[in-house]
Amino acid sequence: YALTIDTLTPATPLTPNSTICQLSPAFNWAVVAGETYTIEVSSNTDFAVANIVASKSGITAVPFSFTFDLGNGTYYWHLRSTNANCTSAWSGYETFTIDDIGTPTQLSPVSGDILCIDPPALTWSNLGAGVTYDVQITESTDPTYASVSASATANAGTNWTNAIALGVGNYIWRVRANNGSCVGAWSGDYALTIDTLTPATPLTPN
Repeated sequence: YALTIDTLTPATPLTPNSTICQLSPAFNWAVVAGETYTIEVSSNTDFAVANIVASKSGITAVPFSFTFDLGNGTYYWHLRSTNANCTSAWSGYETFTIDDIGTPTQLSPVSGDILCIDPPALTWSNLGAGVTYDVQITESTDPTYASVSASATANAGTNWTNAIALGVGNYIWRVRANNGSCVGAWSGDYALTIDTLTPATPLTPN
C-alpha cells in the first residue's frame, strides 16, 4: 500500500508588525507558487471566534488588504497555507496597532464661496492636542496639487491665511493632520473663488 506524506509549513506573517496609520493595512508574507492562504485578524491572541474581526481565505498574492477599515486599536494576525494536498496549521502571530488620527473637517470658507478678500482665511476642525496641520491651496485646474499656489506645513492652529494675495481666480484647498507619528489623509477639496473689487477713483470735484 503506497502513501505520500506532504506536510505543509504555514507562511510567516511579516508586516504590519508595528504602529501604523492606515485603517486598512497591507498584509505581507512570502508567497509560494501553488499555495493559497487564509488570514485571520483578531482583537486577542487567543483567536477565539468572538474575537475575529476580519478573515479571508483563498488569497494568492500579496500585499493583501481587506475591503473595509479595521478602526484604531491593537490587533493580532496569523496565517495558514493550503496546497493541492494539505492545509497547514496556523502560523505564529504578529501584532500591530492602528493609530489613525482622522481627517479635519473644513469649516470656512464653505465650498463654492465667492470671496472678496484676498488672501482668504481658511479654518477647519480641531483634532486634539499635539496635532499640527498641513494646508495646500491651488488653482482649480490643478486637481493633483502639482503646482501648489500656497501652502503651510505643521501649522499649529486650526486656521491659516497665506502671507500674500493669491490673485483673482478659482481655487481648491485641502488640509491634513499630523500628530508626530502618523500623518492623516488629505481632506476633500473645497472650492473657492476670489473676486476682489477695485474701488472707483474719485474724479471731480477736485
